Amino acid sequence: MLNSQHFRRAWRGGELGAKRLVGRSTTRSGQTVLSGVETVSLTTDSWMSRSTENYISVTAHYITAEWEMGSYLLECVKYSEHHTAENLRDELLRVIREWKLEGKIVAVCTDNAANITAAVKLAKLKHLPALHRL
Repeated sequence: MLNSQHFRRAWRGGELGAKRLVGRSTTRSGQTVLSGVETVSLTTDSWMSRSTENYISVTAHYITAEWEMGSYLLECVKYSEHHTAENLRDELLRVIREWKLEGKIVAVCTDNAANITAAVKLAKLKHLPALHRL
């Protein structure tokens, strides 16, 4: 049976798309890719599983110097904190710090839930509401 630690190891730092890279080298390769871009937009969402466990994901989206679009899953983990605006802000800022993206974020796209909208504003980041549910 998969537990939250396995889930964290399997998804954390995984590249979106056909490949899902796992492990430390993935985090390093992701940081290498993201260190080479000037600006990054984020999408984030949270949800509850059928077994009533909460999860949160944060994905970075960027355009390289060669004008190639890319996306990188920064984190998709079990999230046991209450989904208050303050807690979500802290988690978002932690991910930004961990991935060394301070000063690179141009916008954060989320659904229109009041808690995540407030979290992005509390983090002093530009909020871009999704036109549909993420």
